[in-house]
Amino acid sequence: MIENKKEEKLTVLLGAGFSYLAGLPLANDIRVRFDRIQKGKLLRMSSGEWMWEDDKDDITIHNGRIDFDYLAYSYILDEIVKSYNREVEDFDNYEVFFAFIMNKFNDMDWFKGVYKRAKATLMADKSYLNENSTAHKPYLDIFDRDPYLEQLTQIINYLISDLLFISDTKIEEAFSRYQTFLDFIVQFDQVDIYTLNHDVLLEGLLQRAGLSYSRGFTTTDSEILYENQPLEVFQNVFKEKIRIHKLHGSVDYFRFQHYEDRGKMYLQSTGKYNYFTTSKYRAKHYATRIDPKTKKVIQNMNFDITPKFITGTNKTDVIENDIMYSQLLKNFIKSIKDAQTVFISGYSFGDEHVNKELEKRSDLTILNQNPFVIYPFNTKTSYNLKSLDELEKWL
Repeated sequence: MIENKKEEKLTVLLGAGFSYLAGLPLANDIRVRFDRIQKGKLLRMSSGEWMWEDDKDDITIHNGRIDFDYLAYSYILDEIVKSYNREVEDFDNYEVFFAFIMNKFNDMDWFKGVYKRAKATLMADKSYLNENSTAHKPYLDIFDRDPYLEQLTQIINYLISDLLFISDTKIEEAFSRYQTFLDFIVQFDQVDIYTLNHDVLLEGLLQRAGLSYSRGFTTTDSEILYENQPLEVFQNVFKEKIRIHKLHGSVDYFRFQHYEDRGKMYLQSTGKYNYFTTSKYRAKHYATRIDPKTKKVIQNMNFDITPKFITGTNKTDVIENDIMYSQLLKNFIKSIKDAQTVFISGYSFGDEHVNKELEKRSDLTILNQNPFVIYPFNTKTSYNLKSLDELEKWL
């Protein structure tokens, strides 16, 4: 059993199964949403966000179809799914699907073929597009340009983010299911929670419980502002006893890419960037960057409002080359190295960079909450729990 809990540090690792209790999707649910007919199912808002029409009200659906792009890209996504199923034959994991698309970025001819077939299908389904070429030209322009590959990755991130949205009402409804977990973690002097989930359920539960937490972001010395107020930027600063490390990013993390005027027609990228976090719609669109010394605005536009999280099967490469993700992984490595007790919930041990660190420690006390997967590595003591309520034994 765990002794002297109040003097101990606790390391927590969360996977998708942790969020499932609140109705959020597992990997298979995301797979099902992608592996279907996509024609006409996408919405593009005037702000640039993308979402599915599923479960949206009439006003949102109307606003998402005012622009022309929604139709073309829904047919393009549909053709990508069909092409993937022809080439891979088994759509059993959306991360494999995402990695497949990323690998195809090196094959522009493949995408041109996708666009050609998507256009042909659209013209066959909606023959009226042939009748007035001038009026309907905006619906077809996308097909006649070189494929905009960055847009496709943004669309997929937006669509996953759409699936992972959780309202305050849903958090309230689910709160009682997580009470034992919350009671358990507050017993420890320091709690480092490493989550592979992109949703903000955990943050919502802690707020509902009145528990303070840190995510490594701070407004101190922030060079990213909205309406002259600093936004929280990632600086790996954790001041609260509950510390959340989102190893693969979050639906409310955004990246501010640094651009500057170098006397050319367009602003030039410096290669530098900040990660900032906000839940405010206008803040992510209208954030500015200041000179940290003079406090003068040096960039008045953020060119990328796509939620920043990692998916696919090449996470290790992304993590190693990113200032935030690489630091979060370092935090995890240190926590596992120093840990006495690790609580795991809803993780199915599918991420090699995570498993690698767990396998190094055969002297841990492991509490593994997963009704389907037992802890697979050697360890001093391992308790396999079917539900979060079983944590009551350690209260």
